[in-house]
Amino acid sequence: MRGAPWRLAMRVFTDKMPPLQQALFNISATEKAATPVIPPADDNAFNGSLSDETAVMAWLKKRIAVQLRLSDPASLHPNQDLLQLGMDSLLFLELSSDIQHYLGVRINAERAWQDLSPHGLTQLICSKPEATPAASQPEVLRHDADERYAPFPLTPIQHAYWLGRTHLIGYGGVACHVLFEWDKRHDEFDLAILEKAWNQLIARHDMLRMVVDADGQQRILATTPEYHIPRDDLRALSPEEQRIALEKRRHELSYRVLPADQWPLFELVVSEIDDCHYRLHMNLDLLQFDVQSFKVMMDDLAQVWRGETLAPLAITFRDYVMAEQARRQTSAWHDAWDYWQEKLPQLPLAPELPVVETPPETPHFTTFKSTIGKTEWQAVKQRWQQQGVTPSAALLTLLPPPLSAGAVPQHLR
Repeated sequence: MRGAPWRLAMRVFTDKMPPLQQALFNISATEKAATPVIPPADDNAFNGSLSDETAVMAWLKKRIAVQLRLSDPASLHPNQDLLQLGMDSLLFLELSSDIQHYLGVRINAERAWQDLSPHGLTQLICSKPEATPAASQPEVLRHDADERYAPFPLTPIQHAYWLGRTHLIGYGGVACHVLFEWDKRHDEFDLAILEKAWNQLIARHDMLRMVVDADGQQRILATTPEYHIPRDDLRALSPEEQRIALEKRRHELSYRVLPADQWPLFELVVSEIDDCHYRLHMNLDLLQFDVQSFKVMMDDLAQVWRGETLAPLAITFRDYVMAEQARRQTSAWHDAWDYWQEKLPQLPLAPELPVVETPPETPHFTTFKSTIGKTEWQAVKQRWQQQGVTPSAALLTLLPPPLSAGAVPQHLR
């Protein structure tokens, strides 16, 4: 299996951060707790009949308005092309999942995109054609307290990341992780409070105590030592020496591959600049994190910082993984597996891009990027949407020509 390990080093400016993350740095005694990540189920419940097109339409409009951030669901015209309002493939997947969960109907994506409007979706849901049979309700996740610390499988993406840390694959030996850096003042962001709050997160979230054993199974440690944030004192150095030291620290963290079988798989490090200022480095391994879990963690960290008590978690990541493993015994899963096994030989191979024949022991990667102005992007995106094309589909269509220029000749599509 070939993964695409990557890392990201960035400077975070708190005034640019979303409100939930700003709560971590700009504390207010009267500030309320962060908005829950998942809205209450009652907000999405459907209590009508699938034969009642008016009720289905009203439910759809409400869900779509939330997704597209429209203030008034009633203002959404039944024949409005949702693509032109910003509905993309990811939002459609979310909507389709809600339709399946709350209405019990699995809609056909190809047919849905033929008339992606509230009216078109209503007709598709209410007709319940054979091609889109009603889906059974998924089983409710249950916490398995007895097996909480027993080994369990890596997910496919975790497995790819784990292999990427080794030299078993070309350009391996790289951890897939993200590196954040914040420049802060001691009087506005107390490191002692941060250290205490971080240890509370370690106790709350099992995946912050995860290790991967040699057999490729992940395991949660029941207890771990208290985590102390190391400090690198740069106060006696000149500004130029500090710059060099900070660059060295960034480079070290950027290419660090922490042993997956040893705790912890994260690093918090402080570089002391002077008596008032410091830089906080946060290195998070994606064996433990993804974007959504990082958001949850930051929300929790903000609440702990404010002195609020976090309720114990009812479900763990292990519970979720084991439930996914159980689904592999169902006929629906086997049908899907058989379908894709038949399709796999028909799919084109990945492009064979030119690489150095003998990769270095520790590969270094350089990211090249370009940006397009917001006005230009909105204009070109609107033109694509008017043609019924999502921005992702349009960009993917533009990708093969430049790839073909450097790839071994083959069919790219």
